[in-house]
Amino acid sequence: MNIFSAKSLTAIALALGYATSSAAPADSLVVDTAYNFNAIDYLLQRPASMPKFENKEFFDHFFISAEAGATWMRANPDGYGGISNGYRFGVQFGDWITPVHGWRVGLNAGRHKGLYGNKPVFAGVSADYLMNLSALMRGDDYTRKFDVIASAGLEAQMLHRLGRKFFAGGARLGMQFRWYATPSTFLFAEPRFGIYSDNLDDGKTWHHYDWQASISFGLGYRLTRSGFWRRSVDNSEFVSDRFSDNLFAGVGVGAATFTNQPADVLKNTSVYYSGFVGKWFAAHSGVRIKASIGQIKERRLPSRWSGIVDLDYMANLNSIINGYDPDRKIETNFFVGVSAIAAENTSKHFYPGLHAGGQAVWNVSRNVGLYIEPELRMFKSSLMNANISRRFIMMPSVSLGLIYRSRPTRSRNFDDFMRQERQAFAAARTHYISAGGGVFGRSSAWKPAFMATVSFGGWFTPQTGWRFNLGADNYEDGSNTYRSVYTGADLVLSLSTLASGYDPSRVFDLRAFGGITIARARYQYRGLHQEYVFGPEAGLHAAFKVSSNFELFLEPMVQALKIPDYRRRFNPQWRLSAGITYRMGRDSNPSSSSDESEKKNFVSAGVGTGIYSETMYNHRLPLAINVGAGRWLNDISGVQLSGSYLGTKMHKRYGLYVYSATLDYLLNISALLNDGKRSNHINIIGIVGAGAGWTNVEDSSVSFAGKIGLQARWSVSDRIDLTLTPSVTGCTKGMLGSLNVHSKSAAATLTAGVVYNF
Repeated sequence: MNIFSAKSLTAIALALGYATSSAAPADSLVVDTAYNFNAIDYLLQRPASMPKFENKEFFDHFFISAEAGATWMRANPDGYGGISNGYRFGVQFGDWITPVHGWRVGLNAGRHKGLYGNKPVFAGVSADYLMNLSALMRGDDYTRKFDVIASAGLEAQMLHRLGRKFFAGGARLGMQFRWYATPSTFLFAEPRFGIYSDNLDDGKTWHHYDWQASISFGLGYRLTRSGFWRRSVDNSEFVSDRFSDNLFAGVGVGAATFTNQPADVLKNTSVYYSGFVGKWFAAHSGVRIKASIGQIKERRLPSRWSGIVDLDYMANLNSIINGYDPDRKIETNFFVGVSAIAAENTSKHFYPGLHAGGQAVWNVSRNVGLYIEPELRMFKSSLMNANISRRFIMMPSVSLGLIYRSRPTRSRNFDDFMRQERQAFAAARTHYISAGGGVFGRSSAWKPAFMATVSFGGWFTPQTGWRFNLGADNYEDGSNTYRSVYTGADLVLSLSTLASGYDPSRVFDLRAFGGITIARARYQYRGLHQEYVFGPEAGLHAAFKVSSNFELFLEPMVQALKIPDYRRRFNPQWRLSAGITYRMGRDSNPSSSSDESEKKNFVSAGVGTGIYSETMYNHRLPLAINVGAGRWLNDISGVQLSGSYLGTKMHKRYGLYVYSATLDYLLNISALLNDGKRSNHINIIGIVGAGAGWTNVEDSSVSFAGKIGLQARWSVSDRIDLTLTPSVTGCTKGMLGSLNVHSKSAAATLTAGVVYNF
């Protein structure tokens, strides 16, 4: 066999690449399939082609982010400590040219802490080249949840220290670890290292350069569809059929300080409480009004209470970039506006100002969200009592809180929806009575104290209502005492109904309220005072439905009370109470057990025994008789006029007869806990009443009587009930005349009887 056959030589030539111009073209050669390959393809791998975006446009892969973090500079010389840390924050935006290559520019600010404890503040600009290492290694994947992005760029800063301004610049490298919480939203952490000119911290060394390391954390957004300038976002799900659509309200608590003395920022920080309401008029634009209350703290000066009102224009970044989505889990709002602050011990009633900030919201549901809100306000420096050289003063703050927003949908027929809402509201319980108790506090000099309140209210519409309050509070700490009896009136707004329509079977209802309170107070402050106290109040009312007419509630509230001859012009006060609400009436629906043919009137009689507090030594069981007549107003509530007799002996010789007549309110507890329906067998009924009491003693007088009891009714037919009734009737002084021993007395009875219904 000749190893140098034509076929062998051709294969070797192709493998070695010795194709000459005189050689026959490859396609003209007749080669067996077994030898049809190119060895170069197996010896040298061709580089993968760089992925590109189809139909790339400027800013069609736009992104924006906000960051904040800590910085570290070189170690100080001996005697000045180790590495010092400062802080920085900024906003950046950029675009991806390809899935791998991109750019960004940023605006930055913060404070360095460097050589000899120098702490200049700075504002700067930066520009970075970006390389997406995840896309480089694994290709473009829009659904990827995690990206690693390298950066290299330049930064220029303008610095200020001790009244001097100077510039510094340098180069920096970084690595960003980005996690996509949603397709358009990402969270990131980015460590960086940079080499800068030698004056970054306003200090010179023999190195002739400064270095700085940092780590920043932030939140960003990216476009989810191409075309930034010529595209149209989808806002079709945004609905605004009526004014209550897209309303929102919230409460928050946070920390704020004033930058008049940067060295004491932490010492001057105080807690601020805030509440706000607003409305989104478009998917991306809204307005908000916010009120805050807290203290101004200054070095070596007394703290002062202050109140702030802000009016904001708000822009929803998500809707601007990617369109409105009511199910979006994370969104960011930016706002700018005007402010007004009023504070104690100032030369003016209020100081106007400007402010700007951002709000990051985590939507737990369509209607409820948690937020974090950094903000910067600016006022004239005369607001502060300390001597400040500059003209304006900054007030940075950050707060956390809860936000509630109405989000209607276009799937409903609006006219049918409104008609059904009106019908449901007309059939529901629209009046209620509440009773609760809790604690309250007033400024740092006061300890928590106790209060109790009773409220009566009703609803004008499914969204708006009213209530009147009556209560008392008490604080006592040695000579510092405060007691008051107060009354007030509030307007109530159901945030749940505003958000998702009226639903009488809703288990949880969140309400906001505001109004005024007036009190008659007795207090000790530089003397004893008895004065009228008044002021505004506002808060939230969280109601948890137990049955159709029974709710438990939790209510935080803030007040600003005008107390004559007291510490301040207005005294901020907070209250936290819990209690029970009884919704009066019954649902007007065909399934209700009450109708016109039902027997609502009744008469009753009972006989038994009892004891009287002034004759408890008498071991003989006296005779007790109860009679009554009444009417059921509905399945739960009723009234009756009742009389009682208790015959006993006084000092073992004199016959003593104790009488009482009371008007009683009856509460069917069984129906209360059974969605307003009375039982056909046994019903437990609570009795509360008031009236008069007297005895047969010659020089006795008629006394006020209060009654409380419990009655078990067993229905043996549609007209006859058997009863067992324990009750206690208490009377004031005068029942026994000259034989009276104690200022108050009480008669307890236990009777069995019969009720006739007609």
